[in-house]
Amino acid sequence: MAKRTATRTAVAMGTGAILALGAISGWYLVSPRRTVEAMADAATHGRSDILVQYMDMPALRADMRRRAAHAIAQGYPPGRVVLNPKIVVEALAGPQIDRMFSNDGTRRAVERSKRSHLDMAVTFSILRGGADHFTARLDRPHPVDLLFTRRGTSWRLTGIRPRATRTPRAEEIA
Repeated sequence: MAKRTATRTAVAMGTGAILALGAISGWYLVSPRRTVEAMADAATHGRSDILVQYMDMPALRADMRRRAAHAIAQGYPPGRVVLNPKIVVEALAGPQIDRMFSNDGTRRAVERSKRSHLDMAVTFSILRGGADHFTARLDRPHPVDLLFTRRGTSWRLTGIRPRATRTPRAEEIA
């Protein structure tokens, strides 16, 4: 009798482990796409209150500051950096970055896009970077990469990377 109980317990535990693994795998496969679709739906319907729930504002502000400082540093000739680019960014662009990546800034951007009747249809692909982050490559309405980081069992937007569109060669234009 004890052997039968032990066997049942082992089968139940094995079944539970398989179900848990299936649930985790399902979440991993489906949740990134559902996150991006939910953000697009919130933007389309003017729901900035929902949209900001998917955004990590401090991470977005820090990412933008890093990118701006890097861009400024690239503008100097090699070995001729006079001012610390981080200080320049903070002095000149810090307040604008703070306003842009805030709840109010998101609300204004969503309202502006609704007023201009932009086509908010989104086409994208998901590039996985491991269990804790992924990139959504948006092709429409603008080519941009959205970087997401896992926070618990949900995803937060933590970085934005505009992609340059390919410039046609001279022989393609003629």
